[in-house]
Amino acid sequence: MARKRIAKPEPPAKDEDERDDARTLESKNTDAVERDSIPEAQLALPVAAIVNLETILVEECSAKRVADVFTDPDDAKIVVAIKAGVGRPPKDGEKFYINLSFALRAFKKEENEKSDPPTVEILCRFVLVYRVPSFEGLSDENLIAFGRTSGVFSAWPYWREFVHSSSFRLSVPPIVLPTYRNRI
Repeated sequence: MARKRIAKPEPPAKDEDERDDARTLESKNTDAVERDSIPEAQLALPVAAIVNLETILVEECSAKRVADVFTDPDDAKIVVAIKAGVGRPPKDGEKFYINLSFALRAFKKEENEKSDPPTVEILCRFVLVYRVPSFEGLSDENLIAFGRTSGVFSAWPYWREFVHSSSFRLSVPPIVLPTYRNRI
């Protein structure tokens, strides 16, 4: 029986938005500590106090591998990236959407991380739908911080399961992601 490979995730990308939609708020390329010295978790608190998660949807997903893959999980180098974007509804809306793109790229240890194609690539884009009684007092920064903290925490178990089941279906050694721990 093959041993499980555990990968460490990268924190959510801070400099890319997920959609071309004009209503999508961008995560700016600034560290939470530099932004008025308010940690991201504190910025997310006003949103966390009033929202209710309605559903998590898979918008798009894929999994692929090359013919010659690693057979021992210890021979694999795994890189996980997360991109977060927040979509605000039209005026007077009661919902907002967090768009999360997760990407896993696995390489044989002797390969360069930039090699294309990777040995294994697993991608999944989730949409989290939240209901908010009122947007009064919530800034775009609050919504972005909530998406990059609580949103990722909410979607991570679904991402872990998708990676594990996809690695099984790709006939590669099981890839098990760790529990998500945000660096706050």
